[in-house]
Amino acid sequence: MEEHKYIINTYYSIYFNRLNDILDCNLNNLVSIEKYSKAYRKINRNLLDNRLNTTKIIDDIVVKNMDTFIKSIELVHKFYFDVLQSCYNYITMFKNESYK
Repeated sequence: MEEHKYIINTYYSIYFNRLNDILDCNLNNLVSIEKYSKAYRKINRNLLDNRLNTTKIIDDIVVKNMDTFIKSIELVHKFYFDVLQSCYNYITMFKNESYK
């Protein structure tokens, strides 16, 4: 009977120590997982914030410079129209003079 108690106590002691090791390991892993999760959320939040800030900056640049861009296109259009009109006038004048 004493040997049975000894075996049971030994088994219980080994089992209990093993169970404690498993629980400690799992609790440490939970803490690690929680730390990882917090770090991941922070990194993800920073990436999203940076993307939003960059998008806002680009949007501000586009909106603020759109009028200037449109005016530039209008000036380029007017310039090329004037150049073509001038060429046309020169050709017409040259053609009229050649028939005289």
